Amino acid sequence: SVALLVLGCLCGCQEGGYNLQGKVTGSQFNGKTVYLCEVSGSALDSVVVKDSRFGFNLPDTAVTVYNLLLKDKQMDILPLSIPVVAGDGVARVTMGDVLAVQGTPLNDALYEILVGIDQLFGEAMSGKIGAEEARAKLRQYLKDKVVENKANILSVYLLKSYRSRFTAEEYEQLVQQLDKRMASCLK
Repeated sequence: SVALLVLGCLCGCQEGGYNLQGKVTGSQFNGKTVYLCEVSGSALDSVVVKDSRFGFNLPDTAVTVYNLLLKDKQMDILPLSIPVVAGDGVARVTMGDVLAVQGTPLNDALYEILVGIDQLFGEAMSGKIGAEEARAKLRQYLKDKVVENKANILSVYLLKSYRSRFTAEEYEQLVQQLDKRMASCLK
């Protein structure tokens, strides 16, 4: 079986419909499989990349964050991976040299968050800021984004995916600030 790295979370807290349109940069991915995964690591669906394109249709699904995985080779230790919000319209995903997700308000917000996290890691890796400062900045950035998204599924995704970045007290304080529907997704 294929080992899957999963960052997404599965929680049906809001209603909607879903269509995902994907493109892949790099011809080496034609004929490879893209997996739509849930938090348990289980692949829910898969499609083969053809002419650098792929797509998933999940009609009437709850608004949910999934993870898309794409491997160049069967033995890839680190497949290309990107979270995507399902259930709020048509999402457009790019995988390959660039990883991007957009097309719906929640996916646009998710992409903005991921870019912010990447920028913080870039500052740390380049030596512009030290490791302690990078951890503190990331923690504060994540807190701000959880509160900013307290009424939508992105708050749940961030708290589940980055839980180790918060103390137990910080985590509980953030959960208390969530909309009740979102907080119930964490139980």
